[in-house]
Amino acid sequence: MMTQVVQVKDNITAEDSKKPESKNGLDDEWEIIPTEQEEKLRPSFVTLADIQEKLDPNTIPYQKAISRLDLLNARALAKTPIQKLNVFGEVTNIIKQEISDFWNGVNVNQDKLSLDGDQILMLHVYIAARSGLQNMFAHLQFCQEFSTPYIKTTRVGYCLTTLEVALKLLVDQRELID
Repeated sequence: MMTQVVQVKDNITAEDSKKPESKNGLDDEWEIIPTEQEEKLRPSFVTLADIQEKLDPNTIPYQKAISRLDLLNARALAKTPIQKLNVFGEVTNIIKQEISDFWNGVNVNQDKLSLDGDQILMLHVYIAARSGLQNMFAHLQFCQEFSTPYIKTTRVGYCLTTLEVALKLLVDQRELID
């Protein structure tokens, strides 16, 4: 990594030349400016006040995603496996959007805001537990039985598998929702 050093002052007086060197070994009239690559690696600090300012105690986290999953109860809205799979995909998109909306305006490096598979899985567990979806395993089985192998390898197939694992986790780890 290469750091740029730029001169801050153009004219140095006799008094300035008597100043002792700064702690970093550079004269006081020089400033270190990080390169773009170094800037990306710099840790960004978010205070608790930044986060608390964004939280609304009157709302349920991920309510939009919970409501979208509940749409599967309305038989007229998602009848076919593809329609149901699209609902599962929309739930994942809503999760991403709500996280993005939450951090919007907070001074944090956007490159560091990423979710791994385990985090996405836990969010799906939460959403499945909070939803009022009836016969959730039946919806999943219907999608698995009547969708093509190709569909199962796409993004919505990944969403289907993630929701299936989330439901199995809820069944196996009953204390998660109690």
